[in-house]
Amino acid sequence: MSTIQFTCPHCSHTMQLPIELVGRKGKCPKCQTEILVSSPLEEQEVTQTNSSGNSEQSILLPNAPSSPAPAPHRGVVILTLAVFGIVTCVLGVVLGPIAIMMSSKDLKQMKLGAMDASGQGQTKLGRIFGIVATVTGVLSVAGALLLATGVLITANYTAIQPTSKEDAAKVQLQMFEHALEFYHLDVGQYPPTALGLDGLRTAPADANLSQKWRGPYLNQEILTDPWGSDYQYVLESDPQTNRSGFRIWSNGADLSSGTDDDITVTSY
Repeated sequence: MSTIQFTCPHCSHTMQLPIELVGRKGKCPKCQTEILVSSPLEEQEVTQTNSSGNSEQSILLPNAPSSPAPAPHRGVVILTLAVFGIVTCVLGVVLGPIAIMMSSKDLKQMKLGAMDASGQGQTKLGRIFGIVATVTGVLSVAGALLLATGVLITANYTAIQPTSKEDAAKVQLQMFEHALEFYHLDVGQYPPTALGLDGLRTAPADANLSQKWRGPYLNQEILTDPWGSDYQYVLESDPQTNRSGFRIWSNGADLSSGTDDDITVTSY
């Protein structure tokens, strides 16, 4: 069996090892430090022994190829990317995952001895900061989207709100119109102007009319219009056809009667 003389680089313990162990890792029997069995730079003397264990001859063995030097670490680069991702928030969505992938790859290389392990601390810290940068970036993007959505909703609501109030006023006026027509069918006339829309819930003072009254014609109190003003009611005649009837209206957003924004319903 061929053996090689190997000296532990940590405790200088010299030992005879089988030639097959060259290039393999193991622990020094004296200092228990992990070592890589390799040949010295010069030629090594290898003792050839016979089957009985006696030394038979010595031969010179060329040195084994040395292991390649570990690659330099990228801890500073990874840490810089992660920190920049945290500071810029939105860019963390891109820089954070890059730092995580680089650190994961480099830590594996360090474990295999293929990369300088002195940057392990910076690489691990860069991985942690990369995770923080990713989370911060995602939250920032989500917040920006929510803010943009809120602005759009607010703008649309502001534009729609006036139209919605006008529609609500029209619906209420139509409800009053139907109630007044039922009143007219029962009593034979519309409520007097002085009584107004309250006549839909209050019986007429006249005994004859009161007997015909089958109200209330509205199940709830008379509501104000969407701008907080009372609905207006008057008995009048159409100036063109001279046909009599009622007119009910809302003063609209300007709260003034007789202007362009009045919302009106007539029976004539």
